[in-house]
Amino acid sequence: KVYIPPALRQKLNSSDDDSIIEVKRRLQGQLNRLSEKNLSSILIEIETLYRSHSRASINSCLYQLYHDSLLSSISLVGESLLAEHALLVCLLHTNIGLEIGSYLLENFLQIFIEHINDEVSNKINDNLLIFISYLYAFYMINGKILFDIIRYLLNIDQLNEKRLELILLLLKTIGFILRKDDPLQLKTLLQQLRTVCSSSTLLSLSSKRVEFMIDTIKSLKNNDVRKLPGGFESERIDRLRKIYRNLVKDKTVQHTNMLNVGLQDFLNVKEQGRWWIIGSAWQKQNSQDNKNNNNNQKIEQQFNEKIRKLAKQQHMNTDIRRLIFGTLLTSE
Repeated sequence: KVYIPPALRQKLNSSDDDSIIEVKRRLQGQLNRLSEKNLSSILIEIETLYRSHSRASINSCLYQLYHDSLLSSISLVGESLLAEHALLVCLLHTNIGLEIGSYLLENFLQIFIEHINDEVSNKINDNLLIFISYLYAFYMINGKILFDIIRYLLNIDQLNEKRLELILLLLKTIGFILRKDDPLQLKTLLQQLRTVCSSSTLLSLSSKRVEFMIDTIKSLKNNDVRKLPGGFESERIDRLRKIYRNLVKDKTVQHTNMLNVGLQDFLNVKEQGRWWIIGSAWQKQNSQDNKNNNNNQKIEQQFNEKIRKLAKQQHMNTDIRRLIFGTLLTSE
């Protein structure tokens, strides 16, 4: 291994930082001009960046830029802007690799949980849910995670005004596609939602706005979520889905790259690992540490101090070496 002096090491590190700043600048430039017409050329440019730099650094820069431009806490971001950004990620996810969309979604879901108790005026989770809904519309995820999010909002503590608003927002944005893909599960969830709304003491003491939202849910007939006020825009989704189909390189990958992952899987990655990413090797650290400790204790119990000292002198530097060395010396 070649020795690199500290001064040179510092220069190398600074050049890495410069390249990340340059990547971020180029990505920002592409996202600034993002529109339906420019999508094809933007996709080619970002794919070139992925080929010439490490995926981890591009994923990190892309997440940061998405976070800064889409997750406003003050107001709802334009739905067309959220839809176009979601479409770009879904295309990168399908054409390059599923770790791209997975990385973004994992971080966004962590933010969603952090803001679960926000006031009604904070719009971070509203923007997040619309964005995630469009990830479903463009085949990056299946309905499993959306149903998990609705159940999470229903079951955590008591249903309040903000959580009810988020459930209605999700149903307005993407409920029609959920009804088409999994009508039985949507019917079950809407029944559960009506039951919770009727029994919630917190909601019954709330404002006229909450009363209106509850009445809207109760009046839904045949689970037809298209009847929700200000709801589903089929023209936009159909138009963007057509663009998606035209820009996907390998049509067979569309369904194989779709993430069939639940909310808890994303929230428990530190304990359970990312099983949905091929090559994402993971081992629970605690169990490995315990295993090593057990091996050391076994060797100490099996051989006396004299043998252990001899093993150390002969540079038996692993458990297996010490075990073989001790076994050979003590055999009759």
